[in-house]
Amino acid sequence: MSDVRATLQTLRDALSASPQALPALEAVTQAVAALLAERERLRQDTEDAEHARDAEKLQRMKVAGQLSTLHKALAAAAAKAAEMEAPMPGRAVLEAVIAGQRKFTKAQLEFTIAEAMVLTGWQLTPLELTEKGEPWLARLVLDNQNAGG
Repeated sequence: MSDVRATLQTLRDALSASPQALPALEAVTQAVAALLAERERLRQDTEDAEHARDAEKLQRMKVAGQLSTLHKALAAAAAKAAEMEAPMPGRAVLEAVIAGQRKFTKAQLEFTIAEAMVLTGWQLTPLELTEKGEPWLARLVLDNQNAGG
């Protein structure tokens, strides 16, 4: 835009000999200056809008990432909870019972007693197995899972 100003200055110099053209030239100079200022303001507004758009997009990406992480964590927690409540106790349940961190659910206890009856060669009754305690039952099943696996 400096060439527009230079052109206006050249015109001003050329028309300085004609006093009646000077007011029109001044009006054009002011209009050009106003248009240049407006163009700069619009350029800045566009730059600001692009910056805001990019910041919003980045924030959406962060939220989507956090949501994905939360979803995965919830899915893992649900899977862990399902494993801990399954009728057939898995390694995590057996280890937790042995450590005294939890007890078997009713279905898990029934399964474990049946499994222990088989593992002991039917030498103990369910009542005798129950009296030995849940940690003992869990250790028996876990040890035999390790030996069989």
